[in-house]
Amino acid sequence: MPQRWLAEECTAFGREQEPPIVSWLTREVIAKIETGRRRVSVDELAILAGALGVSMTELLPDLEEAFNGTDARRADTEKDRARQEAARIRGETEFAALVMRAGALLEHLDGVLEDAAGTRAELFGAYERLRGMTPAPIPTAGALSVVPPN
Repeated sequence: MPQRWLAEECTAFGREQEPPIVSWLTREVIAKIETGRRRVSVDELAILAGALGVSMTELLPDLEEAFNGTDARRADTEKDRARQEAARIRGETEFAALVMRAGALLEHLDGVLEDAAGTRAELFGAYERLRGMTPAPIPTAGALSVVPPN
């Protein structure tokens, strides 16, 4: 139904009342009400109902439906919060797994370093033993025997 027509009907209805009621329900106001940018007062609801020839309760939403819509929005919000919390926990779990993996790698590295330190000590001991030994004479070229292949 056109907003201009409804505004004119509201004005006409207001004039017919005793005492006359001034209707502020212009086309612009009705457009704002329809888009939810403006609330409707009880007086305006009475004028709208009278202009349309219906009861005020017929213009009101079904309360059960309105509450269910609110519950559905609330449920959607709760679902979003639950998804965010699950993502946060998953992230913390992944981080904890990384920390545990890093700890295991550090323990392994400690073992490798201990082995390297032991190997270093063994090498140093072998070096010291070799240093204390008298070198054997280096054979000369004439002392080597070469056997020809068959």
